[in-house]
Amino acid sequence: MKRLDEIRRMASVFVVALMWVDVALILARAWSATEASGAVLAAGSLLVAATATAIWAVDRIGQTTRFVSGASHAALVALLVYGFTGSPLQIDMHMYFFASLAVLAMWVDWRPIFTFTAVTAVHHLVLYVAMPAAVFPGESEFTRVLLHAVILLLEAGMLFMITRIVARALNESEAALAESLAARQQAADFSHEAEEARAAKEHEQQQYAAARAEEARQMQAAVAELGTGLNRLAEGDLTVSLTQPFVGELDHLRIDFNVSVEKLSKILKQIQGSANSMDESAAEIRSASNDLLKRTEQQAAALQETSNAFEDVATSVRLASTKAEEASRIAATASSSTTRSRGVVTNAVEAMNRIQDASNEISQITDLIDGITFQTNLLALNAGVEAARAGEAGKGFAVVAQEVRALAQRASGAATDIRKLIEKSGAEVSEGVNLVNAAGESLEEISEQVALINDTIGAIATASRTQAESLGEIKASVNQIDKITQMNAAMVEENTAVTHRLAGEASGLSELVRQFRLGAARPAGAGDRDRPAPSPAREMMASLSKAFSRG
Repeated sequence: MKRLDEIRRMASVFVVALMWVDVALILARAWSATEASGAVLAAGSLLVAATATAIWAVDRIGQTTRFVSGASHAALVALLVYGFTGSPLQIDMHMYFFASLAVLAMWVDWRPIFTFTAVTAVHHLVLYVAMPAAVFPGESEFTRVLLHAVILLLEAGMLFMITRIVARALNESEAALAESLAARQQAADFSHEAEEARAAKEHEQQQYAAARAEEARQMQAAVAELGTGLNRLAEGDLTVSLTQPFVGELDHLRIDFNVSVEKLSKILKQIQGSANSMDESAAEIRSASNDLLKRTEQQAAALQETSNAFEDVATSVRLASTKAEEASRIAATASSSTTRSRGVVTNAVEAMNRIQDASNEISQITDLIDGITFQTNLLALNAGVEAARAGEAGKGFAVVAQEVRALAQRASGAATDIRKLIEKSGAEVSEGVNLVNAAGESLEEISEQVALINDTIGAIATASRTQAESLGEIKASVNQIDKITQMNAAMVEENTAVTHRLAGEASGLSELVRQFRLGAARPAGAGDRDRPAPSPAREMMASLSKAFSRG
């Protein structure tokens, strides 16, 4: 409040001086006035100014002084307007009300503004009714009174707001100044404390710098050792180990590095073992594939020979059928020439013997077919086992092996049927031989037995045709088995090629792992003992599956 009081003290001097200037103007007007009372002007102005000055002398910036100054200025301006009664300048002197009101704003207080406005309003209203000429020249109108009142109130309101804003700003600036002085004193105290703290801090900084230098040296040593370990690791040396402890938290980095190298070494050792196992398994599979390829080629050759033999058997059966038809014709003409009956019987006996010999040969061929079907079943079984070992890659081969087994069983069934037919044919041939021998012993009964012989030979011809048809089916089955065997041979060759490629990849993997230097195998830890050992068969099957998928 000191700054505001200084402003108000300066304003009070200016306001009092302005009052006495107004008194001088009023006295001068009273001296030359024509219509206004000079005594009223002189006495009133002196009384108002003297009263206000006396109050100002007692308390220059008090609230009473401010109230009185506002009322005094309004009264002096009213007397000055009264002094211009009858003059055309009287209406212009009303402007002095607004000028005096603006001067009272120097108090930076609403009280003198309020007092001046209230006194002026009362003056205008009272004199408008009692003495209109003392306020306005000529005829007075109430609208003029209202217009002056509105203008006066507007100015008073603006001055009121301005004074409040200035007073608040002065109070805030004074408070800020007080806070600034307090802060300055506090800063001085802090400066002294900071000086003492600075000395202590310099000592601490020296100690800290020494500690940091030592820590930096240890950290540099740790970084150098870690760099050496990383260089050895980059060169493929997995036996590297950092044994010198690092400073502080950096030791965790050393421990993590050693653990990482140890885990990487274990992984590469496992990879190396797996690669060796893959190499050995690939060699075994390659050997088995080569053996299977040889056996398959042998089977194909045997099937080719079997097919040729079946062709010969079919030719013999067709010849037997032709002979049986000729025998039937001979038997038909036996009744007309009994003299040739013995020769015919002899020829029939010889034909029967040839048929029996042919039947014996067919029996031998069926035995050969049984042997072939047994070998085919055995090969199909082996192929199914190898396909099961191959897993997903051998599913197609397993299907082919199943089909080969089915065809072999069909061939065995057909051979059994042929054997039965041959046995039946042998029985019929034996019966025919007996009949022919009986006819040779008794020519008298030839004519009676010719019909029976003719029927028997017809049955033989029918059986021969049936045998020929069965041999045709067997030949077709053998040809189909031959085609399947050729397909199996092609698949075995592909399997062998894949096995060779797998062996090459296993060797390449082993060469890659050999680029690393691995430490000696150490006993497995608790975690290794708890971990189940990998199955060699499972590892081999997984490796084969990957190799086939890449192929």
